[in-house]
Amino acid sequence: MPHHNHLFDDTAPHIAARLVTHWREAPALQKLAEMSSLNATVERLALAGLARQYPDESEGQLRQRLYERYYGAALLARINADLRARHAGA
Repeated sequence: MPHHNHLFDDTAPHIAARLVTHWREAPALQKLAEMSSLNATVERLALAGLARQYPDESEGQLRQRLYERYYGAALLARINADLRARHAGA
């Protein structure tokens, strides 16, 4: 059994093999574009989920919640404080 089969429990082995071959052979810029697209899709799905959970919040508030989940409350607070300080000094 090929090494990559454990990565794809829900995928037919011949499809998993094709995917691994694609990842190995695709140019770096293509892989970067594919990952960027996947990340954007994940962000849209996460924001949609937050919008369902908090229907009265603005997109900005939903993004704040998303970033808090991504980076944690402490880091987000430091980033926001730094941004406020930069805007105050501008």
